[in-house]
Amino acid sequence: MAGSIQTPRDNLQAVLNMVAQIDEDYAQLVQRSEDMLRDVDGFVNNLMRRLQEERQNIKEAVENETKKSLDSLTTKKIAIQQEMNMIESALEKAEKLLTQSTDVEVVQLKKPLQTILERVGQLQPYKLDPASLFELVFMENNKILKTIIGGSIGLLKFRSTTDAGESFANGKGLNEGTVGREAQFNLTTRNAAGERCYNNNDNITVELRDQRGQECITPFLVDAYNKDGTYKISYSSTFVGKCNLSVEVNGQHIRGSPFSVLIKSFNVKPILSFGKKGSKDGMFEYPWGVAVNSRDEIAVTSYHKVQIFDCKGNFLRSFGRQGSDKGQFENPKGIAFGEDENIYVLDSGNDRIQIFNEEGRYISMIGGDGSLDSQLGYTTRGLSLDSNGNIIVAGHFIQFFSPDGKLLRKIGGPSCLSHPLHCVQSGDYLIVSDCAQHWSDHSVKVFTREGDYKYQFAGTRNREFHWPCSLLVTKSGHLLVCDYRNSRVQVFEVNGKFVDQFGKRGSNLGQFQGPSSVALLSNGQIVVSDRGNHRIQIFI
Repeated sequence: MAGSIQTPRDNLQAVLNMVAQIDEDYAQLVQRSEDMLRDVDGFVNNLMRRLQEERQNIKEAVENETKKSLDSLTTKKIAIQQEMNMIESALEKAEKLLTQSTDVEVVQLKKPLQTILERVGQLQPYKLDPASLFELVFMENNKILKTIIGGSIGLLKFRSTTDAGESFANGKGLNEGTVGREAQFNLTTRNAAGERCYNNNDNITVELRDQRGQECITPFLVDAYNKDGTYKISYSSTFVGKCNLSVEVNGQHIRGSPFSVLIKSFNVKPILSFGKKGSKDGMFEYPWGVAVNSRDEIAVTSYHKVQIFDCKGNFLRSFGRQGSDKGQFENPKGIAFGEDENIYVLDSGNDRIQIFNEEGRYISMIGGDGSLDSQLGYTTRGLSLDSNGNIIVAGHFIQFFSPDGKLLRKIGGPSCLSHPLHCVQSGDYLIVSDCAQHWSDHSVKVFTREGDYKYQFAGTRNREFHWPCSLLVTKSGHLLVCDYRNSRVQVFEVNGKFVDQFGKRGSNLGQFQGPSSVALLSNGQIVVSDRGNHRIQIFI
């Protein structure tokens, strides 16, 4: 019986708790309203105090200038009165002499009287001196008057709502960029009170238009960081010249938008080269694959081992040696880092994929020599990971494996692919570098993720590929192709539109002898495996 009563009691207590919470929320709303009205009163009082102070300042200025002018007039009046008194006294004296003196005395007084009369005639009439008169005028500040009459002293806005007018952006990408390369800037969203805020439903839009108003931006990327109101925005332009960059939050321009941006031509220059021919640590023998982890460490496959360097080319560590046992290699080719920092190595000569932790400790193996769909063949060279962490291997066809080694599917085959060297995912598409029997038919082919062929491209005659191998899709959506036998790296939009190229045959800095693989550092610098020159080059 007691148990049957306890449940209603608990329910009643829950209701009482809700009522108490409502009362608390009610009190908070009343307090918030009172605080807001107090803020309004404070603002108005400060405004009125400032107006009173300004009125008093102008009043004192008027009184000071008026006093100066009045003092000048008073001084002038006193001087004239003194002169007048002197003349009146002289005239009285002359009149008395004339009435009381003889003719002889009058003749003797003629000259002094003439002097007195001349002095009276010389007295100048009073004329106003503009310099002594107060001539200030009051010029109304109509801007303030119009603001008060035509506007309001403030607006009521919800504190939690993002205010585009209070939001702002900063960063190099607001002023300049390079065609085909990623530009970045930071956005900070704030509310009406000027406080940084984050709302999951905020709609951030970025537009880049040329001087004719034509849109010239690739799809932009927004990283919300820790969801605290700070965003990192990346974009890339397809146009060279001056552009207008608009940044809007919920359909409204942020502060300073639109921004004037100068987009420069694709200008890649080499900044670093490391390695030389040899089998010792820090040296290479025909390096093939490169990959970069989240710490900007560069992994390179060469001479039956994997070597790790920092972004300055300093040797850090290595693992592996020639052989067929676990952790050993035979001519390793493709390499990739997973999100867990595990290292996936295509052990081409042993027809398998080996997986290691970031320190180089062996974890597991996938594949093996054979003709089964789950096995690999000797011709495999390319390896990459898709957005789900699955492994993509390019050989006679394209194979997809789960991280634990399960074959998921395969696409391609002789009907649509001749000799694929690498395959990477770009959104809903798969991009494959393919080599045919004749080099003029070498191309890049695009498929859906289900394996349906869409299109291919090889460029115009001077853009044709000769052994296109490693591919890389940048964050801005541009495709870098290692054009191996042409000793250059070509840059395209994913739809096949040519953007630019860099490198040529040679051994000087910036030149290649068979670029075989490409990767990106976090700062956008391009890492290229220069196979024939036994080195790695970094471009900016």
